[in-house]
Amino acid sequence: MDPLLALDAAADELGVSRPFVRQQALAATLPPTAGPNEERMVRLSDLLAWHEGMRERQRTALVELGAELDQEIARTDANGPATGGGQ
Repeated sequence: MDPLLALDAAADELGVSRPFVRQQALAATLPPTAGPNEERMVRLSDLLAWHEGMRERQRTALVELGAELDQEIARTDANGPATGGGQ
């Protein structure tokens, strides 16, 4: 059985803010499920899959940023030291 978590419990499970999880559920980025009394809830499996996807996107962005910084450093090194730095 795939347990349902209230959005506040889902936020606590991941260690993220409750408003962030609510925002993601409202945007349907994190697929909500109707619980008792029409309370918004999320299936644990959906929460974990969403979290892993978010972490993968963050890893990809960091790798891309690192590559851009490496290129910028290489360009700076190739052009010599910067001038006019005021020191």
